[in-house]
Amino acid sequence: MDYDKVLAKTERMDANGSAKIALVAMDRSIAAWRALQISLPEKSETIKPMLVELSGLRSAVEERFPRARDFIRPGFDESFYRFCRVDVSEARP
Repeated sequence: MDYDKVLAKTERMDANGSAKIALVAMDRSIAAWRALQISLPEKSETIKPMLVELSGLRSAVEERFPRARDFIRPGFDESFYRFCRVDVSEARP
């Protein structure tokens, strides 16, 4: 086993995981700012620069980490059934 390759892959996975968390936070922030923009139309122009900045930052992260959104976060992105799967044949007496 080539430990240097394993280490490099682990570092890439860690970077993609961190980038995904940042992207999720940016997505939620953009959604919240848009909701404020709709709710407070008189503040729309003051909210716009924040949306532009967040959108640009999100694009930059997506460009730098193109596989970040594919990263599977254990316990968050995995299907529920993977944790609760029961083999019916084992449950029968």
